[in-house]
Amino acid sequence: MVAAGTDAQEQEEDVKLQKDSKQLLAEFTTSLPKFAWRPTSGHGNAQQKPRSYVDTRETDRLVLLLEPFQELPQLLDPHLQELIPALANILLLCLQLNPSSDEPKSLSRATNQRLIPLQRAICKILYTFCKIRGPKVIVRFLSTETKYIELLLSTIEAGVLADNEGPNEESNEESNEEPIAQKSGWSWEERYIVLLWLSHLLLAPFGLASISSTNSTESKGQAIAGLSWSGNVPVLTRRVIALATRYLTVSSKDREAATVLLVRIAMRKDMQQLGVLDSLVKWALSQLCASSPGTSSYHSIGILSFLAGLLSSSVSTMDMDSYAYNILLLVQEISTSDSAFCKEIRSSAVARKLVIKIIRTIAVLYLQNEQVNSAEVVESAIGHMFDLISDPATPVRVAASKSLSVITMKLSPEFATQIVEEALGALSQNTSTKKCDSVTMRTRLDFSRVNAMEWHGLILTISHLTFRHSSPKSTLSDIVPTLIHALSFEQRSTSGHSTGINVRDAACYGLWSLVRRYSTEELLAIPAPASSASSAMTGSFAIADDSVIKSVARELIVSACLDPSGNIRRGSSAALQELIGRHPDVVEEGIALIQVIDYHAVAVRTRAMKDVVLAASKLSLSYAHALISGLLDWRGIGDSDDSVRRLAATVIGQLVAGPSLYGGHVQWSWFNEIIADLESIEIQSGSKIRAIEERQGRILSLAQIVKTLRPVMKKPSKDNIESMVPPTIDVDQPTIMHLRVLLQEILTDPSLLQNVAARRQELIAEAVSQLINATYPMPVTDAIQAYVKGKSVRFLTKGLLGAAEIPASDDVYDQQAHIKNLFQASTTTWLPHLDTAKTLVEKWLARNEKEVMDAASEAAAGLLFLVDDTSRQAWIKSWANTVSKEAPGRSGQNLGYLYAIFNAYPLAGDLKQSINDAIHTRWRSTYDVDVRVTVLQRLACSDVLDTDAAAFSDLISEGLDDYTTDTRGDIGSLVRVEALNAADRMWQNSSSNEDLFRSICGKIIRLAAEKMDKVRTEAQETTLRLCSQGSEFGQLSPSSREYFSFLLHLHTDDHRSSVPFESSWLVDMLEGYVGSADTGSEDLLRASRAALADFCDENADLVSSAMWEVLKRNEKNDKVLVPALEVMSFLFDIGAAQKTQLNWFNLYALLTRAHYQTGNVRKVEACIKVYGGLVEVYPKVLQKLTSLLGHPWPRIRNQAADTLFVARGVGKGISWNNPPKVNKQNIEVLRKELQI
Repeated sequence: MVAAGTDAQEQEEDVKLQKDSKQLLAEFTTSLPKFAWRPTSGHGNAQQKPRSYVDTRETDRLVLLLEPFQELPQLLDPHLQELIPALANILLLCLQLNPSSDEPKSLSRATNQRLIPLQRAICKILYTFCKIRGPKVIVRFLSTETKYIELLLSTIEAGVLADNEGPNEESNEESNEEPIAQKSGWSWEERYIVLLWLSHLLLAPFGLASISSTNSTESKGQAIAGLSWSGNVPVLTRRVIALATRYLTVSSKDREAATVLLVRIAMRKDMQQLGVLDSLVKWALSQLCASSPGTSSYHSIGILSFLAGLLSSSVSTMDMDSYAYNILLLVQEISTSDSAFCKEIRSSAVARKLVIKIIRTIAVLYLQNEQVNSAEVVESAIGHMFDLISDPATPVRVAASKSLSVITMKLSPEFATQIVEEALGALSQNTSTKKCDSVTMRTRLDFSRVNAMEWHGLILTISHLTFRHSSPKSTLSDIVPTLIHALSFEQRSTSGHSTGINVRDAACYGLWSLVRRYSTEELLAIPAPASSASSAMTGSFAIADDSVIKSVARELIVSACLDPSGNIRRGSSAALQELIGRHPDVVEEGIALIQVIDYHAVAVRTRAMKDVVLAASKLSLSYAHALISGLLDWRGIGDSDDSVRRLAATVIGQLVAGPSLYGGHVQWSWFNEIIADLESIEIQSGSKIRAIEERQGRILSLAQIVKTLRPVMKKPSKDNIESMVPPTIDVDQPTIMHLRVLLQEILTDPSLLQNVAARRQELIAEAVSQLINATYPMPVTDAIQAYVKGKSVRFLTKGLLGAAEIPASDDVYDQQAHIKNLFQASTTTWLPHLDTAKTLVEKWLARNEKEVMDAASEAAAGLLFLVDDTSRQAWIKSWANTVSKEAPGRSGQNLGYLYAIFNAYPLAGDLKQSINDAIHTRWRSTYDVDVRVTVLQRLACSDVLDTDAAAFSDLISEGLDDYTTDTRGDIGSLVRVEALNAADRMWQNSSSNEDLFRSICGKIIRLAAEKMDKVRTEAQETTLRLCSQGSEFGQLSPSSREYFSFLLHLHTDDHRSSVPFESSWLVDMLEGYVGSADTGSEDLLRASRAALADFCDENADLVSSAMWEVLKRNEKNDKVLVPALEVMSFLFDIGAAQKTQLNWFNLYALLTRAHYQTGNVRKVEACIKVYGGLVEVYPKVLQKLTSLLGHPWPRIRNQAADTLFVARGVGKGISWNNPPKVNKQNIEVLRKELQI
């Protein structure tokens, strides 16, 4: 019961990246020079030149080498100083040269479509760095020499002209004519990098008028509608503004770079003095006011982003004070107006986010400068933020919460307290405390009626306030419980999708901020929360918190171990580490705790839920309390994932009953409270949402607890029977009685048979079957205790109390007799419910879910111990009859009964032959791949082959030969894999099964050489049984040349094999080998043929004779014959077959029979290939080849003509595509030339 599927998408990408980062960067650094620079000539003083065009595939490869670093961007930092300037220098060279000056005039169309200009490729790579590390970091490594301003500006202006005059990028992709010429326009990556670089260069500390070229003309500064400026504005400024405004309203990423550039030039002091800032602000406001409903939303986004950038850059200055009020009025109108244009702007999440940013910055400016109406502006801004705190778009909520925290930080403590109280008050709406059960009194907040998006925004607001240390200390006593409850927030949509991840993530950030920003003294002064998500229990689970730090630590432990989201588990781990590091000697076993709950250890959920939970529970009982409470909730047995519920149930059993965790003593008080908890919830869960899943989780937990307790209940000793019934059983006999009553209630629950939803009935079937399987040894325990008090016990054996595991030896019959005597000597209340349990189990055996079949079959076999001989025989006969009959409907029906009769096989006695016949009848009645796979799986995992291998060896042999195909492909490979597992199990008992195993050895070696990778890999493990050097063979890759060479040498090198190698096994092996050497993958074909060629150097006769046997044996089987013919032609090609003493006439006769009147084109082609080699030693083949020149298929005629030309040099200049009648005369001429 391992939640393997849970971790399918939880790979530790950052761990993998840390290991691979050096290799990725080394490959990137090594590839870059070859990618960008032309090879130099042999002259020592030759100057290296950049390429003009590069392959798009190579560009994409370099980008893909960088993409993984998005997981850990800081790994790039040590290399940026080397890589970014190198890329920037290449870009400058590209811009200085004519891109197509030395490019060949004519290139193929396919080649042209794969090529892009080098400068575009470099910009793509630079943009990737910006995407990973951020443009503000990357731009610092670009050159700041102002001499490049003119170069960058003029080249991008040329690109603008090319975009205006030529077709755009979209049309380039659709056109097939002159692709390179059409690529003269700039891509958005090129514009983004150049605009970003220009914005960096404009940080120059001297006036732009001194930079402007004297040769520049006014015409280069295009007129901009609605924008006017004074006549003394430098030409460079006009050109930059014209360029930036052009791309300010586009939809691509270069809009961001254009915004930065426009803000940068507007905020320069020299430009402000020339009125550029004033002109641009008025222009932006006019553009928004003059916009109509038909205007693109990107136009409004660009203008708003420009205004937001101006305001952000003016913080701590008074540059924008005169414009702030007008901008505020405009954005307020956009936020509230019902006009079509304003509604269109508000429909964009990006625009709403920009409006928030503008309003926040204006509020900060008013507070900073203490203007007259600042209170009104701030109050309006705060109200606007609270209105958008529940926005459907996550970026908008994040912006609103961050803005609230920034504004609050500027307010007095009194007003800051009001904002925090407002947020806490909003969080308390629509929430109520619900009682999970009436026994343990566990409680938690009911989040079913709250708005998850509003909670995310409000919790994020509180977290931002905490991070900035803006929350007044008086509010911390309310903030901490709120964050703790939010850490366990969960809400699911009607489709089952979780909508609470954002809330828990924000809460995790808030707790991390709390323990980081506040001192130990400040936190110890906060009263401990009255209840929390993981500790709100009474009785043995009641936890008395003496500090808020301990309470927070416990909640972070539960979240780090159990949360479904990997990011939250890791975030909780990081927050826990921060807490223990900054507040030492407060948390119990703090250092050991952070070593257990490591950032990387909790990355995979199965490991976190099992290994980490068990390790953390050993450190303190309080941690175990909290983790058990969490496992009993939605993060454990209430999870929507079936595999997680199974794993949670297993861990609960180990925590409650695992004696190794707590000094060898079972926590019986825990046990009793958990049983009561499970029982009470079981009774009330019938009408809840997802009640079936929750019910399954709780029954599975009960079953796992009982299973874990079974070793405690049985400690047998051969010498003293009293030790078989330890005092633990007597002391806790009420617990056992409680379990018995609860099982009876579950078995008699009518919902198990009637009211369970059909689509989820398999969950209850699995859970109750597990419970029956866990509890059926208890009647034996009861009987023993009654028997020990007044009867002789000299017949009791060690295996008696281990009845849960059916032994595979003859002692089982003696144990049945002892159990029968025990039941006759004692009174048990279990037996009246056996018929009910049998009815349920038999109903569930008819289901097809693997988990149900496993659990139900184990329960069915266990129940056989508790009935008399007559009932046992009747049950087994009924199951055997069901198995022998072909189930109606689709395939794979009633497989559960196959599971059951294999589990019951040791108890069958005289009915073993009936079981054998039933299985064989079902196997051979109608081909059903599911039945065959199931039979072989049960043979491999049961003890049947240890005692009765001869009865089922024929099924294993047939399974090894199953090559059935249908529309799904080679479905027989599934059977072959399971047959190999069964054969391996049979070999484990080699003393009695060696002869049977040797009878199928040839088939196993054949599968070890076949073309299917999964079959070959499985066969390699089984073939190890034959190898004396098994460790060497096991380490070889099953697709390597060495692997196939080892298989071939098994026949000739006695030291490689642990058993005498029979000659027939080589023929068997070659039947599979020819598939790998003909129709396998390219790598497999090369490896197998190379190994065969090497082997033939010394064993040509052996291989040729064996291949002859393969051809004879499979003359009617094209699946083997055609590959065998191809390999035979290969032996002729390498000159191995010609050296042998084969009977060439017999081979010739077999070939003629093979292609006579066949419709298999590939078989005829393979025969012609063999004819081509055979002609060297058997000239009569020429007659057959010339006759094939009249074959009705042109493909065959052409191949025969090619073979004749290679062999004798005849037939040149004749078109064999003409009909045979046309070439009849040519055929006669060829025959005369060949003298046949």
